[in-house]
Amino acid sequence: MLHLHLTADEARVLQEALQCYLSDLRLEVSHTDNFEYRSALKQNEAHLRRVLSNLALVSAN
Repeated sequence: MLHLHLTADEARVLQEALQCYLSDLRLEVSHTDNFEYRSALKQNEAHLRRVLSNLALVSAN
């Protein structure tokens, strides 16, 4: 497991950037016809959503 130390401002900026990227990623998934590529994008989306969830938990404390 990797541990990353961020300031509150860094965590906030990272959350905002990930949310923006996830929005763009959903569009890319919906416009992708290649099954393997779509699956890889969906897997990346799931990983990023977990990272966002973890950031939200830490930021709430």
